[in-house]
Amino acid sequence: MEPAWHPLSALHLAEPRSFVTSAVLRRLLARGGRATLIYSGDRMWPTLKHGQSFVAHPLPAGGAPPGSTVVISPEGIPDVARVVGTGPEGVQVVCDADPSPPMIVPHAQMLALAALPAGSAGRTHRAIRRLAIDLREALQAGPDAAQDAASTVQAKYEALAPFYARTATVQLEPPVMEALRRAAPPGSRVIVAGSGAGWECFALEQQGCAVKGIDFAPSMVELAQRESRNRASTVVFQQADLRSHSEPDGSVSAVMFTFDVYSFLPERAARVALLRRMHRWLRPEGALLLSARRLHSAYRRILFTAQWLAALARGGPPSGTARAWGDSHTRWITTEGAICRSFVHHFSDDAIRRETREGGFQAGAWIGGHCVLTKLS
Repeated sequence: MEPAWHPLSALHLAEPRSFVTSAVLRRLLARGGRATLIYSGDRMWPTLKHGQSFVAHPLPAGGAPPGSTVVISPEGIPDVARVVGTGPEGVQVVCDADPSPPMIVPHAQMLALAALPAGSAGRTHRAIRRLAIDLREALQAGPDAAQDAASTVQAKYEALAPFYARTATVQLEPPVMEALRRAAPPGSRVIVAGSGAGWECFALEQQGCAVKGIDFAPSMVELAQRESRNRASTVVFQQADLRSHSEPDGSVSAVMFTFDVYSFLPERAARVALLRRMHRWLRPEGALLLSARRLHSAYRRILFTAQWLAALARGGPPSGTARAWGDSHTRWITTEGAICRSFVHHFSDDAIRRETREGGFQAGAWIGGHCVLTKLS
């Protein structure tokens, strides 16, 4: 079972309310022998509920026994999980509402013992809990209230910009880079839609392209501009709304959407209008690399149908317009521990083909997370 909404989890200090780091937790345990933490998210539900506090203790000398809950630090980010086994490579752990296979955590990434009640770690139980959470999200939740659903996406990336500053450089998939080389040889002009921290832009610049990155979130643009100065890069970054942004006709060899950015644009009419403008920006032989959330599983189709019907029953989003099938949300956790929901639209492959054709493009093959679009004559 693949959850429709990715399991969330984060640990916060009680005072001051902020994300806890591995180094801080180790210092707290060394100083006082225990630490009170606050759990955010639903990955350990119902053992830990969102906003619930718990006490972390130093690990026992013999390690954490199977069935116990521990604070781990995979990739340097503290989290809570349940021990299901041990081995020479590390400890096997799962989360109580995450049906994913057990994860092996090296002993060095085990931080503390969490004083929590025993619970079932069976995969069937975890899948049932995940189904309950997915149903709750489908029937009761949606993007945070806003007149423009796109502003919920902007709020997410404004808040998370500091964390993107610490991410590793993004490497474009070789097939994506090859498609861009064919459409935009060295010296060509390329637009990156949803440029974020700028990593894709810098990768394209290294291929000899003249690159412009466009992003909705001012903090992300500022972050990219700072990195550009550090690199002495010539990439141009601009804060703009893609739904109203313009470029000179015939001035661009390729447009590349970063992952899922097309799905962050509410309303079909606005998306089609954007494609028609990009059609004018592109040279005759130019290409557009589109990335969007795609639906493949029957499970998700059922859930999003339930969400669509529930939204219609509530009268649609705050603007009063009827929600389109496939309109949904992603979830993220703030520094203070609140769960927020930002807009995202899910597409079937047929819906993408129809929408892009209306925008003046022929949808080609999918390469990784991108579909190559060429201009219709």
